[in-house]
Amino acid sequence: MSFFRRNIGIDVGTSKAVAYLKGRGIIFHEPSVVALDYYNEKIIAVGEEAEALLGRTPGNVSLIKPIEEGVIANFEAAEHLLHYILKKSLGRSIIKPNAILSVPSHITQVQKRALMQACKNAGAYKVFLIDEVLASAFGIGIDIKDPLGQMIIDIGAGSVSIGVVAKGQVVLSVGRRIGGENFNRAIKKFVADKYDLFIGEETTEKIKRTIASLSKEAEPKGMEVGGRSKLYGLPTKIMLNSNEIFEAIAPVVEEIFYHLKILLSKTPPELSADLVNRGAYITGSSAQIPGFVELLSNHLGIPVSLAEYPGTCTVRGTAKAMQWMEDYDSEGKKDYAKRDHSLEKKEILRKR
Repeated sequence: MSFFRRNIGIDVGTSKAVAYLKGRGIIFHEPSVVALDYYNEKIIAVGEEAEALLGRTPGNVSLIKPIEEGVIANFEAAEHLLHYILKKSLGRSIIKPNAILSVPSHITQVQKRALMQACKNAGAYKVFLIDEVLASAFGIGIDIKDPLGQMIIDIGAGSVSIGVVAKGQVVLSVGRRIGGENFNRAIKKFVADKYDLFIGEETTEKIKRTIASLSKEAEPKGMEVGGRSKLYGLPTKIMLNSNEIFEAIAPVVEEIFYHLKILLSKTPPELSADLVNRGAYITGSSAQIPGFVELLSNHLGIPVSLAEYPGTCTVRGTAKAMQWMEDYDSEGKKDYAKRDHSLEKKEILRKR
């Protein structure tokens, strides 16, 4: 890799896009949203500027999520988003950067190639992909060369990636298209069914961040919520509490637990023994819902810990992975040079 070429780690999620640059830390953290004007087929806003239009756009403007459930849903919009990330993160530079992108465990080779091509079209020189599970392991600070197994549970907005890491690789993993957005949909449905009230995306996300909980409380938190009445079509306000949100999102959590148990049932006995002692780490923005870690530990019967930076753990890991790749490549070249020199010396002695 060129000495002057910068390496940028990118985690393009369904909800947020995050970029990390060595020496500078998190340099980009904005919504994964693109605003398109259908009249002239032009992108008019990306990221925070596009999100500001959410629920307030005229008929000719549509908000697009380029990434849905961990895969590209709109290639052109994804290309614009990645170009925006690179330009805003690195500024104008004649030397194209190398990029390493984290990807969910469940996506196909075709979907991976599409993401790589979109990133190259956006301005990257070389593009590398890394499994979210392995990237999260790097971000947490786990020694991935360790032969003992470690479980990683990454709960993103559009997907959940679960895997067991050992000896520098993902031994087994499972990915499902279920995540934070499923929590949001469950909350919206609950409010609509119980209170006959339609609420928007921004309001739903605020409910999840403010009062969502995965434990029943004697004195639940309350929150006033505004929306449009299903019955009268007029602006209306209601009071919600955290116990109601628990009731709304519990089925989504149960589905995540179901897939976790399937993975554990397929884990080799030796790795299972490692997990009993070492437990699991949970990452992702939705992992921060109060009570999630305790509930998960009770269901699985192993200790569960929340990563230090759950929302940005994966992208931090991509940057560390790039450094690890460079060090590994450098060590490999040194070993090759030593072997080459040794063989050359033996050949000289043989000729004598």
